[in-house]
Amino acid sequence: SDVADADDDSTTVSFAWTIDGVPASATSSDAVSTLSDPLSSGDVVVCTATATDGRGGSTPSTATVTIENTAPEVVSITLSPSPVYTNDTITAVAVGEDADGDDITFSYIFTVNGETVQGPSPLNTLDGTVHFSKGDLVSGVVNPDDGSGMAGWTASGPVTVQNSTPTAPSVSVTRLTSADGTKTDLLCSVDAPATDADGDAISYTIAWDVEGADYTDTETAT
Repeated sequence: SDVADADDDSTTVSFAWTIDGVPASATSSDAVSTLSDPLSSGDVVVCTATATDGRGGSTPSTATVTIENTAPEVVSITLSPSPVYTNDTITAVAVGEDADGDDITFSYIFTVNGETVQGPSPLNTLDGTVHFSKGDLVSGVVNPDDGSGMAGWTASGPVTVQNSTPTAPSVSVTRLTSADGTKTDLLCSVDAPATDADGDAISYTIAWDVEGADYTDTETAT
């Protein structure tokens, strides 16, 4: 605070603060005053400085400011599970913070290979049975909102959808019988085929062991 007196008298300055009309605490010196009370967005703050020359003369000066909203920030956004496979459901987990202490909600977008497939919406999950397959690159993008506006979009790192292993087939072993009724070879058959979530072609490898030892004198037919 700069003060001038026409009579060249020495002057002192006192300060008074209000927040939304309520007196507030401050730390003051002869020319500077710092507000101590916490502030929230929307608060109307008034500082009044009064100069006194010691001879009964005083002059007040007032400044007013409205505390603006501080936009929220995204601290992190991650996608789970990891790794991710075809037919999984991906969940975007966002963490945000707001300097004003406002509650935060999030809006989400999901992209696959750079193309938007879902959003913007509050939904933070993406269904792999509908939206992605093996080899696709999936990203989540989030925008925080504190009720006074959105801050801007922040993207996660992309995740690559991994190869899904096929399910195990159902197999059985039977003893073959010759025309004269003599029991001969053992036959291992695939009764119910394996399935592959990625739609890949499946081939089979059959291995035998006899009393814990590998047995290789076999024939394979498809």
